[in-house]
Amino acid sequence: GGLSRGGPLPRAWRGGSGASGRGMSLLHRAVSFFMRVVRGDSRHLVGVDKLGNKYYAQELKAGDEVSYRRLVDPCRLTQRDPGTIPVEWQSWLKHQRKEPPTEEESVRYDLRRQQMAARVEQLKIKQQQDDLRYQQQQQRQQQPSPSRRDT
Repeated sequence: GGLSRGGPLPRAWRGGSGASGRGMSLLHRAVSFFMRVVRGDSRHLVGVDKLGNKYYAQELKAGDEVSYRRLVDPCRLTQRDPGTIPVEWQSWLKHQRKEPPTEEESVRYDLRRQQMAARVEQLKIKQQQDDLRYQQQQQRQQQPSPSRRDT
């Protein structure tokens, strides 16, 4: 799915170019730059999420053939936790969607995630209350009932 071959990079994807260099050694940045120049690769900034992760479309040329690779440059805060890449960006990176998410779409997803987290908390509280009622009921049933004395 998505753009994998042919044609120029979509206009909507064009923006700044190149990596931020944050977290990369000087040698790594130099080698990356050299490889982009020699192979004719070019990275175009497509978007940035609210955490600061930057997303790129990289145009790879091999003769007359052009292909695209999608990349993420994680911010320092999220480098160690891939679970912090928002799902809408994950699906774009995996070519499960053609266009990168819009800012409005990301806001809607964030709101939905917050609503879902609140609902999960409500369900946890309800489950704890139900468990407590069940335990109390079990304890009442296990207590011996007062017997009547025969007179």
